[in-house]
Amino acid sequence: MSLTVVGSLGGAVAVRIGVHLGAGDVQGCKRTIGIGSATVLTLLFALTLTMYSVTRLVATIFSDDNEVLDLFEEHRLPLCAMLFTMNLSVFLEKVPVGMGKTTSVFICGLIGSWIGQVPCVYILLTYHERSLASIYYGAAMGYALMCALLVGVIFFTRWDDVVSESKSRGKL
Repeated sequence: MSLTVVGSLGGAVAVRIGVHLGAGDVQGCKRTIGIGSATVLTLLFALTLTMYSVTRLVATIFSDDNEVLDLFEEHRLPLCAMLFTMNLSVFLEKVPVGMGKTTSVFICGLIGSWIGQVPCVYILLTYHERSLASIYYGAAMGYALMCALLVGVIFFTRWDDVVSESKSRGKL
């Protein structure tokens, strides 16, 4: 459910970035990214705290088996870490897409998954413990890596180049 809200906010930010780029308004792009990021982070903190607080209640959507509900509750911290980083990565992907940097998003996704998530889950399952927590924490680590890479892409953007590329795409 949270992915729908976060994805929609990210899509709106991407559209606004495109509008600002078309107008050559770099400050408008930065302002949109800042406001969108603050909104999403606030929402994610609220959603994560809510999920942490009512994990068992939310889990009843999926099962009424007490053993399953106990597992959800027992692993709520790693579950919330994964949900937070996963949702944040969905939002952060939309920003470079709005800037026309789809290849960068693809590369960040590959690195986050195959250099982050897969090895982290494997290492935690093999050398820490075979548990749901290891899977959640490993996935969260991979998503965190992806988020860091995407923030790097956004932060180190050469805005003049992005505006030029945007205007050239508009002429096609």
